Amino acid sequence: LQDLISDQLKDTEIVSLLSWLKEYEGPDLMKHPDLKVNLKELGALLSSEVEAKLKMQYLDTMRTNIQTWMQNTIQTDIKDWYRDTEPEADGDGYFLTQLPVILFQMIEQNLQVATHISEHLTINVLLLCIENIGSFVKMYRDAIIKYKNKHLEDRSQPQFYIHYMIAIINNCQKFTEFTEQLEIRHTSSNATNTSHCQPVVIDFDKLATETYRLLLDEVFLDLESHLQQILTRTWHQLKPSNAVDTICITMEDYYNDFVHLKPKYCKRLINDAQYTIALSYIKALTEKRMVFKSYDERKSAAEKIEREAEQLELLFQKLAPDNNPK
Repeated sequence: LQDLISDQLKDTEIVSLLSWLKEYEGPDLMKHPDLKVNLKELGALLSSEVEAKLKMQYLDTMRTNIQTWMQNTIQTDIKDWYRDTEPEADGDGYFLTQLPVILFQMIEQNLQVATHISEHLTINVLLLCIENIGSFVKMYRDAIIKYKNKHLEDRSQPQFYIHYMIAIINNCQKFTEFTEQLEIRHTSSNATNTSHCQPVVIDFDKLATETYRLLLDEVFLDLESHLQQILTRTWHQLKPSNAVDTICITMEDYYNDFVHLKPKYCKRLINDAQYTIALSYIKALTEKRMVFKSYDERKSAAEKIEREAEQLELLFQKLAPDNNPK
């Protein structure tokens, strides 16, 4: 064994050696009742120091491999964002990509290997994976920002920008679910109540929130000029209001895509859109964009404001009937 270890072992060879050591000291070999061998008298095949060094070497190699693998996996996913076809949808019609499944299959495989060696190594591998998932969130965020900036250079490209941003948000929720499942499956029931995964779960939720707000930015790029028209002379002269009609039509058009967003973030997005539109309308009221010349103008403007408030309320009741206004 010492001769084997003196050579620079590959990670697969370290796993084979550590797994064999566990079997050697197990009931199928040296602890088999028919052998009646006292392992304490024989002594350990490897000292605890050497075994710990092998495990550390294995973890160091795994860290490098996981980092490289995560970078390559993100790059593969990014290529899909520029395809001329919309993303896949699950059985409920929610857009997603294969990134969460591919990433966590790789992590699960590494954890399954560790379980064949020791519970302590399994915990260390879990912690290493969680640490790298945290780094993955940062890489994913950088890729999303670059994607958004590229889109702003020409808003007609990529063709399915909205759809892939929706898939990214849904991916974040799936990442959260997979992360929590990892800890449940690979943490002993005797472990402390401290969740090692919670910071990563929070990071994925923050990233999903940041991304749906980027989607809202896209919506309000289309709405801004119409919101600026409210409470102006042009707005007052048009009957009915072209501005609010266009706002409603645009929101409904975007909602046809937002239905592919999982409910948790779809509700938040619609609620934030409602709040932002209401805030923009209130801002228009306070900016005194139009000087009323008579009582009749003030009266007709007030009636129009009331009609449009009802129109917008009906719109958001239709888009998100379960949402409570902020």
